[in-house]
Parts: sequence; structure tokens; C-alpha cells
Amino acid sequence: MLHEVLKCEIANPAALPAMKVPLGVVLNRILERIPIPSGATWLLRQDHIEITSWAVARHEIYPDKRPIVNPLDDDRLDPPLSVFPRDPLVHIDLEKRPLSAALDILAERSGRNIVLDSEAARGKEKTVITARLRNAPLDTAVRVVASIAGLSVVELDNVKFVTTREKTAALRTEHDRARTPPEQRDREGRPFADD
Repeated sequence: MLHEVLKCEIANPAALPAMKVPLGVVLNRILERIPIPSGATWLLRQDHIEITSWAVARHEIYPDKRPIVNPLDDDRLDPPLSVFPRDPLVHIDLEKRPLSAALDILAERSGRNIVLDSEAARGKEKTVITARLRNAPLDTAVRVVASIAGLSVVELDNVKFVTTREKTAALRTEHDRARTPPEQRDREGRPFADD
């Protein structure tokens, strides 16, 4: 019997097939299945991966001074967790990467849409991006990278569009108009201001 046990392969370096998507995407898809009100996420630590709830993680990712009442009770959080974006967290080291390459890496690692305005990027292609990001929300990471190149980001539905600050403001206004029902617009088509 002992001889049979000793014949068993304990560790096979080829046990897992090569993945076609980043491990972070796989982890996020698995964690989406955990039935807790705030959802589950993972945080990269120096020597391990921490699985936690979004309710707990938000205090590290979006620091504020309010204590957690009950991390599993989103309705009692102040402000509620639902007001915080659910962009995936990114964990990357960008070492002297051109702007477009840095944005491509963020898009690939997050599985989200990031578009660089080629007209706005003219002259900025050689901007070198060096950044180490851990447990950073994708929207923050894209804003930081864009800012290093003197650009801005506008979110148009599920697309993060990196362009000039002027174009960002115009696109945001246009997008808001397109998303506002006619009965909530003034005569010029602008959304009514919230009081």
C-alpha cells in the first residue's frame, strides 16, 4: 500500500492549462457567485491574496472616517455601498511604458473598455508612464495614467474614453443630454439642475 501512495504525483507543474485571460478576471468571475449583499472582491497583499466583501474593502479603497456598522448590511452603511463604483481593482506595475501601452494593459487586466483618443494623444505618445498600483479601482487608475499625460477621462456607458479636458467636458454634457428623458430637460435640451 505504501508503494502505491509513493507513486502518486503530488505536484504537477502542468496541472493547470495556460489561461487565456488574466487571473484577476478569473477571480472576479468566481467571486461574483458569492451571495453576500455587497458582493465579494479580492485585494492583493505583499505575500497573499485576501478575499473579502466590498463593504469591508471600500474602507481601504475609498477611505472615509465612518465606521462600518455591519459589513453584510449594505442598507445601514453611511453612505450606502451602492454609491461607490464597482469598477474592478487593478494590480499592476508600469515601468516606463508609453501611454497607449499603459492603457492597453489596464484594459486587458480589467476586461473593460478603455479608448485613447488618437487625436488628443498626438504629441503625447512618448509620455512615459511609471506607476505601481495595488488594489486601485480601474477608474482611478485610468484617471491617474491619463493625468500623467495631461489628458482626462470621460465615462460613456461602459467605455472609459481618454481625451483632452475640453473634449471630456463636451462629451459628458452630450452624454448626459442623451441619457436624460425629454420631460427632465429644459428648452435647450439640458438636464434640469438638481436643487
